Amino acid sequence: MDPAASRRKKILWLSVKATVTLLSVLGGTLLGYYMIKPSVTRENDSNKGYDASQAPFTASVQTELGDPRQDWVMVLDRELTEGETRKLTSSDDAAAFAYLRSLGGRLLTY
Repeated sequence: MDPAASRRKKILWLSVKATVTLLSVLGGTLLGYYMIKPSVTRENDSNKGYDASQAPFTASVQTELGDPRQDWVMVLDRELTEGETRKLTSSDDAAAFAYLRSLGGRLLTY
């Protein structure tokens, strides 16, 4: 048997495998690229349907309840629990600010 023929078969086989692999990766990438718009459209429609089935979000801000010398106001998307209120009232301003931020509070700017 000719050793050169065996070498040529191995090189040919490796070339075919590399080409198939490259075409598979390229095909998957192109398919993903072309499917982005339909996928995003479906996801947006699904999100709109879910949002429509939920209760609408409402917010209210109560002002002038605290110390008028206070120079910042924090807004939360829910009421504080009793434990959270106790912890908040027992801390100084810097600790209270950090605590409210950790609960997801947003600073209200005027």
